[in-house]
Amino acid sequence: MLFDVVMACVPLVAVAPAVIGVATGHTDFTAKGQLQRGLYRSLLLAEKLPATTPGSAQIAADIDRATLAVAYRVQYPQRGAEITRLALVGLGLLTALVVYYGLLWVDAWWVYQVLFAIPVLVMAAWLHRAVGNFIRNDGLTRAVFEYFGAPTELIRPTTELITRSPTPTMAAVFERAAEIRDREHGGTLSSLDAVNAALGSYHTSVDWRALVGRIRRQLSTTDYRGHAETARAQAENVAAQSFSVLSSGYDRAMQTLTGPVFAARLSWLDTREHDRIAKAERAGDVYRAAWLATHYRDERSRMAGQLSWLRAQRNVRPRWPLHSERDRTSFVGGDH
Repeated sequence: MLFDVVMACVPLVAVAPAVIGVATGHTDFTAKGQLQRGLYRSLLLAEKLPATTPGSAQIAADIDRATLAVAYRVQYPQRGAEITRLALVGLGLLTALVVYYGLLWVDAWWVYQVLFAIPVLVMAAWLHRAVGNFIRNDGLTRAVFEYFGAPTELIRPTTELITRSPTPTMAAVFERAAEIRDREHGGTLSSLDAVNAALGSYHTSVDWRALVGRIRRQLSTTDYRGHAETARAQAENVAAQSFSVLSSGYDRAMQTLTGPVFAARLSWLDTREHDRIAKAERAGDVYRAAWLATHYRDERSRMAGQLSWLRAQRNVRPRWPLHSERDRTSFVGGDH
């Protein structure tokens, strides 16, 4: 029952970060045409209303924000392509979820459930990474765009879908821009060009051809025999250390446990022997009393053999006395 509940909740927990990021990222996914129609309706409303109408200032501020939003969408048409790629990743995740919960519905073998949970988790992690990169990149570019008053020369770095993009703040961007303008160009760059240079320096686009070539070179130049020998030596070292730790732990456990256990056992034998011999003597059965003395002497001898074997195996030295001086003679050679 617990396994079924866990398998049913794991995909939802994996998808939750991406959904929360979209809901709380303050990123507008409205189409450009819809924004333009909304701006046009606001402009018509502002033209028909008198300037003294309550709320006209709010309408004017909304028009300014909508104008910036439309200008931002027109300035960066590649934003729509990035949203399309995010939608494709989300569609792949939705398909994997449908297949996964279909397996749960038909009560498929748990191995199939675990196997199909792997692509669900991978797609969820991919969607979370891509959505986070898009929200950070879009929010920063929009803030810079509004700060400079909708410039047409402001670049918008491409959003990465797999690798994690850097997350600079506005302050970090302007600090980096000032450093580029002053140190690298002697103050000749404009503020917008310096910000473009800073945004370009933060962009970490992955050159897949170069990445594949680097991996191919690494594979062709890797000393596999040397790595295997090093791994074998490390494994032997780890195994030796593990056995040493286990051995010391065993020794400590034996030193801690054998003393009390043997002492308790011997104490119980002493009490048992005393009670049974006293009972036999009261009944006048001297032969049974003699047999009981021999029997318990043999029991103590057997326990002494067990303790000697433990000492021989791990050199166990109990911290507690195991018997009295009278019993120590019976451990050696019996009662005389």
